[in-house]
Amino acid sequence: DDDVVVELELQRSSFKYVLYTHLSTDALLLPEAHRAGAIGVSAMTATADGYLVLGRRSEMLACLPGHWHFAPAGQLDSASVQAVLEKELHEELGCTWGDVADSRLLALMDSGAEQGHKWDFICWLRLSLGASQVHALYSRAEDSYEHDGLIFVRIPGAAPLRGEVGPTLEFDEFFEQHLLSDVARRALVLFRHMLRDEAWRACFFA
Repeated sequence: DDDVVVELELQRSSFKYVLYTHLSTDALLLPEAHRAGAIGVSAMTATADGYLVLGRRSEMLACLPGHWHFAPAGQLDSASVQAVLEKELHEELGCTWGDVADSRLLALMDSGAEQGHKWDFICWLRLSLGASQVHALYSRAEDSYEHDGLIFVRIPGAAPLRGEVGPTLEFDEFFEQHLLSDVARRALVLFRHMLRDEAWRACFFA
């Protein structure tokens, strides 16, 4: 059995505590054992027509303003990673879990110094909706204010879209020219590497 099981011991906390122990200047002086031990959940979300969905975080946010990051994303505030993804997917993009055609865990990554080295579950969500449908739903989403805008990044090998679907870019152009969160940048490097494997590529384009 090749299944990997990750066991977590959860303790209720406050996001204000996370902001102090992971994202403040004082956090750099704290021993790792004294931090909140926060865990993030980020979804590498793909549309049915082969585009990744990323959002530019609002300049009004305390964490990573102006950075491009996966949408949806949030903090693990439930014993169920799926429950967190379901909530954030609806709040940030206006989609429901019924719109998800495939979901899986891709990696558990260190978010880097810019987020106090908290852990981040990087998940894969493939939607049954096309980019134009996602863009339309996003405009009416509850927490669309968290992002200054969305961009749809073409997965290498996917067919180019036609018509009005919102801002789109090629994968390498987006990667090289935009300010990404550290964990998103490293996750995209991993994703590009995984695309070279036929089994993973079949999964991504199923």
